[in-house]
Amino acid sequence: PPQPAAPAPQAKATPEGRAREAVRQAAPPAPVAPAPPAPEAPAPVLSEKAAAGRGTTGFLGGVRRATNQREHDERPIGAARPPPPEATSSAEASDAPPPAEPLSAADRKEALSNGLLDLFGEELVAGLYSRTWSVRQAAMTRVAAAVPSKAGQKRALVAAAVRVMLLGAADKMVNVFLASLEVEAALLATPLSALCSAADAERELRPLLERWRDKLADSNARVREGAEGGLMALCSAAEIGPAPVGALLAAPLPPSKRNSSQAWVGRLSPLKRLLREHGGALSHLVTPSLKLVKEALGSASGQVRAEATEVAHELYALVADVGVFSRHLADLKPALRDPLLEALERGRPAAQSFNGRASANGGTGRNSLGASVGGPNQALDEEDEAAIEPDQCQFCLRRDPAWESEEALDLHFWKECPMLSSCDQCAQVVECVSLNEHLITECDCSKPFRYPPPLGQHVEYYGCPFCGQDLPQDADELRQHLMHDCAANPRRAG
Repeated sequence: PPQPAAPAPQAKATPEGRAREAVRQAAPPAPVAPAPPAPEAPAPVLSEKAAAGRGTTGFLGGVRRATNQREHDERPIGAARPPPPEATSSAEASDAPPPAEPLSAADRKEALSNGLLDLFGEELVAGLYSRTWSVRQAAMTRVAAAVPSKAGQKRALVAAAVRVMLLGAADKMVNVFLASLEVEAALLATPLSALCSAADAERELRPLLERWRDKLADSNARVREGAEGGLMALCSAAEIGPAPVGALLAAPLPPSKRNSSQAWVGRLSPLKRLLREHGGALSHLVTPSLKLVKEALGSASGQVRAEATEVAHELYALVADVGVFSRHLADLKPALRDPLLEALERGRPAAQSFNGRASANGGTGRNSLGASVGGPNQALDEEDEAAIEPDQCQFCLRRDPAWESEEALDLHFWKECPMLSSCDQCAQVVECVSLNEHLITECDCSKPFRYPPPLGQHVEYYGCPFCGQDLPQDADELRQHLMHDCAANPRRAG
């Protein structure tokens, strides 16, 4: 093996060399300049489509988004990072409603006459009249928050709060109406007796009670529930009580609403609850309530008749005299009257036959396609009602073995039944005789209006929606016209 190289001979240290080495070691090290940073790599040039995808569909936080199940399962899971403060503040700012527009001259005049400007100020009142629903909703909430601090205004506060709630009741946006109910809760938090007399409170609140009663027939369940809750809350106020609300609920239904199952149920269901919770204070309402029950029992809707029967039981709990019922229901059809009187005497629910086929979908008063099943114009005769079979349409009375299936019967309602029609505005299936009422009270009319006047304009109109002739009152004649005689009916059987 090769031998290692011999070390180089070291020079002999001299006194001068040793001195220079000692000075060098004692001196501080010379500062070293930092190295210049390395130049950044140029960003890759992406196409417009790739650049857009990097921030949205392609990448999340610099990590490529998984495009299949395997990539999803193998994706790296990073620690959650809170958004920067700037992003949070900007998100909160975007959630806040925009500022309200200035008040128009007409709105300003109205707000001045109602005392709203004096009580709540220009900015808040402008929000109540805004054209943006979210601004109106926020303004309702702000009014509710301001009510406790205005208690010193006494009756002026009651009048202004009622005016705000009337604005909410007239608003077509559900959220705005529901927000207006917060004003009622804030107002009732202070006893009304501390703000005004009972007579003044009832006088101020009566227009609101009437408006809320009308909303009990609204097609939106949240609106109906909100209106009923608002009425029941006022019944619990000592200064109002259940009597004014009960009188409004027991009042006769207007002619324009008598062919609406929802309008009937919207009256009967809250009246039943009111009698159950405050019956002792409502004995004076037995007569008007029985008149309402009598008319409702003649409806073709099983749900309406069932609700009327339950109201009758609540009324019987007050008077416990079947003779009173016999007198008021004397001219009612025996097939409807006698089972009810017998059930009242025995203290049990009325016969199930009251519900009939018209409520075969579980008692909703509508079939699964939304077709109304109420109304005196299309009421079935006793013989017809008793003869309805599982394979028979309760509207046109035709029979088909396939209709024993609920899906097949719904298909008949949707496409074929000449007694029904699909609304050209919203595609909901409604009864032909109820189309005009539907256009006025239920349809959102999201499309340009397609029907000629007077459809959708006058609630008193009861003519045929297809040919304009007056509709007969007799059920058989009505079927004859819509099913065979009316050439303009697209579903006419010929």
